[in-house]
Amino acid sequence: MASILRGLFRERSIDPESFYVWVFIQPLYIPSDHIFFNFGWRVGRDWKLADPELIPKLRTAIVTEGLPFLESVQGPSDIPEAALKWKQPAGPIIQQIVGYSYARIGDVNKACEVLDTLVENAKQSGYGRSLVPEVQAFRDLLLNDYNQACRLLEEWERDTRRKLKLPFGA
Repeated sequence: MASILRGLFRERSIDPESFYVWVFIQPLYIPSDHIFFNFGWRVGRDWKLADPELIPKLRTAIVTEGLPFLESVQGPSDIPEAALKWKQPAGPIIQQIVGYSYARIGDVNKACEVLDTLVENAKQSGYGRSLVPEVQAFRDLLLNDYNQACRLLEEWERDTRRKLKLPFGA
């Protein structure tokens, strides 16, 4: 499970008698100073505290929907397939996650292909434009100095772990 944060998160609702549950996966080699839910979704529905069947219904939703997703991603090599299988929207953040994951496992061609698509889509639509400088710089580094690109991913992971106050190591 190295390099991947996987989990379930209970989110408050505007209604104090309700809550949501998120299932998410966050590659730690994507630079971040917070936990994000871009690679995940809300499990089930708006859960009501007063529902007498809350616990069995929630358990069923987690077991049937949440856990299979979490178990499908053990490391970076599982990210591209999970993004397709779990129908994650192919927006710029998912493209970045998939592209960096390909780089992390050593598939430079696929990494560049995905990252090029991200850049082209951001230029056309404007969505994801803020990612373009970092993604282009990483892509260029990946092509010109693969070992340095790998070190950068490791550095980003260390920084993300530190910012999220996660333990270091496997």
